[in-house]
Amino acid sequence: MINGSLALCADDPYPEVCRRQLVDVQAREQGDAGMCEVFEGSELVRCVNGVAKKTLDVESCKVLKSDEQSKCRDNVVNSVAIEKLDILLCATVQDPELSSSCSLAVTGLVVRAGRCLELGVDPSRCELGDLKKIAYKTGDKSVCLDLHNPEDRKMCEDAAIDGVMDREEAISAGSVDGASDNDGDGLTNDEEAVLGTDPNNPDTDGDGFSDKTEVDGGYNPLGL
Repeated sequence: MINGSLALCADDPYPEVCRRQLVDVQAREQGDAGMCEVFEGSELVRCVNGVAKKTLDVESCKVLKSDEQSKCRDNVVNSVAIEKLDILLCATVQDPELSSSCSLAVTGLVVRAGRCLELGVDPSRCELGDLKKIAYKTGDKSVCLDLHNPEDRKMCEDAAIDGVMDREEAISAGSVDGASDNDGDGLTNDEEAVLGTDPNNPDTDGDGFSDKTEVDGGYNPLGL
């Protein structure tokens, strides 16, 4: 199928670039990392990681060798753990930094969903999360007084301060209602103010994935 498609590049001003792009796209569409073997070096790594990211299948990573295969596998496991809200899966990520960020991302999503007890996260995290949401939305630090841990109480109070500041910034920027979703991407204007994304653009970094999709998947919606 690829060979036939490559004929489309014959009249392209940059046929080699055209061919590489076609192979890359078709490998992702068909979920076949083996197609990437026409590449070498960094292009091979990029192609295989693209397939693995779409299929979330660690088998795709086997086309790569040694360290690159391990990195590819870690990225897939990280994405699956975040998608399934499986904090135990984060512990199988070999890279310590990514394993830690995976745990933080999953914990944050579990807390956001209020499912701590169900998904094996310390129930106190959900309590803190609920109070932080209230503090952020209302700007009222007094709701944090029920928290006995000084560090938790400070995080809650900081959320109240952030909420007030973000709403003031949103108002000055012309976004009157922080609870609304100007660009329809699933993130409220207030949430986008915290993330630093554009509340009027559903795909801030222009990579084809909406800001909320990237946040839920553990990726940076700013493309950094």
